[in-house]
Amino acid sequence: MPRHCYLLVEGPHDVAFAGRFLKLRKLKMKTTLNTVSPFWYEGGRLIPRSFPVNRQGDFHKRTGIPSFFEDAEVSVAIHNGGGLENLPSFLEESIKILGGVQTLSAVGVLLDADSDESPAQRFAQLKRDTPMLGMLNSLGDVNEIGGVRLGVFVLPNNRDIGTMETVLSQCAEAVYPELLSLANRYIQEVKSDPKYVKELSKESASLKAIIGVMANVFRPGKSNEVSIQDQDWISNKSAAVEGVQLFDSFLGELLGLQTPPPKIDPPQG
Repeated sequence: MPRHCYLLVEGPHDVAFAGRFLKLRKLKMKTTLNTVSPFWYEGGRLIPRSFPVNRQGDFHKRTGIPSFFEDAEVSVAIHNGGGLENLPSFLEESIKILGGVQTLSAVGVLLDADSDESPAQRFAQLKRDTPMLGMLNSLGDVNEIGGVRLGVFVLPNNRDIGTMETVLSQCAEAVYPELLSLANRYIQEVKSDPKYVKELSKESASLKAIIGVMANVFRPGKSNEVSIQDQDWISNKSAAVEGVQLFDSFLGELLGLQTPPPKIDPPQG
């Protein structure tokens, strides 16, 4: 029986981001009921066994099933909580469905630090609103409380204002520098037009647009989420990026992973 770990994130791009790190550590994504640990649908019930799953009977509404990654030692559920304001209640409900925190080996939360709140402020707010996390000592550290490892990580690096896209742009500097330069020039040109400057006024929006341009070069119509999964944004080529190093270390400690992190390619020439 593998250890079962639960990671709650803010949005679908964060699911892809965290999942990419697990893939690099050789965990396999599980997409069928007969391959995922039964814990998640028998005792835990995070995978619904009936459809539609909502009270309204709306079969177009997304079910919110986590993404699952496993090896022989650990089974990880990465769950999209739908934004910072929803995370405390979402986490409480998920843990209740799973039969209590003691059924798990680890519980972690991944956030962004947007332009209005610092990582420390987001961490403090989450601790205030989530009793389970109130005893955590420091942002980015993993504490074992009652036999369960708990931790919170705020992108890009637990210190600076920014988002997941901040880390991805730094990765692009290492992996796709020429394409990054072209995409940045294009978005800057678009921002010079008053019709579009409002939509791209926040740095996080500009970075998301730049990454979207690059993703569509790799495959026209590809979403940022899919590109994070498929391309080398997060890879051995970008392992020297601070946010990549810090989050990989956090994730390895939180989940008790024994597989090594991605290695840095030796310099060429």
